[in-house]
Amino acid sequence: MTATKNKIDLMACFEDEEWLKEAIRVEEECGGEVGAGYDLGAGLGRFLQNPSSYVQYSRLRSLVMRQLGDLIEERGCKQEFSTVFSTGKGILERRLQQPAPEIQERLLDAVERDIKARKCSSDPTPMAVKLDVRKVVLEVLTPEDWQQIEASTITQK
Repeated sequence: MTATKNKIDLMACFEDEEWLKEAIRVEEECGGEVGAGYDLGAGLGRFLQNPSSYVQYSRLRSLVMRQLGDLIEERGCKQEFSTVFSTGKGILERRLQQPAPEIQERLLDAVERDIKARKCSSDPTPMAVKLDVRKVVLEVLTPEDWQQIEASTITQK
């Protein structure tokens, strides 16, 4: 962690796994919203300049959205897929803006395993990673969310 005259380089802190765990613990302990995570408004430029963070974010987003798409197809919403997916994507993004620490850990673990596997070979995402991300998506989206997602085909007609 880099600190000078009471200023902390938060971008460096986010790369320190121990610091992140402690920040999550403190946030849970106080029952408040301390704000652990990237500020993708003002901090977007610095975030994008950090290749490992950007790769992780992009890969995680891809994994999560791919599982959402698979789940939508399995529910029989193939005809109006783009409309249903757009609705589902919006709902899922809102749900994942401030996920529970356990969900964060599971998603970060999945993306790290995926990135490691892809460094070792050109194979696609390991099935275990896909299943883990799928479980998270199923946990995060409520039955009411699925009703809204599926109903979006009706409202578009």
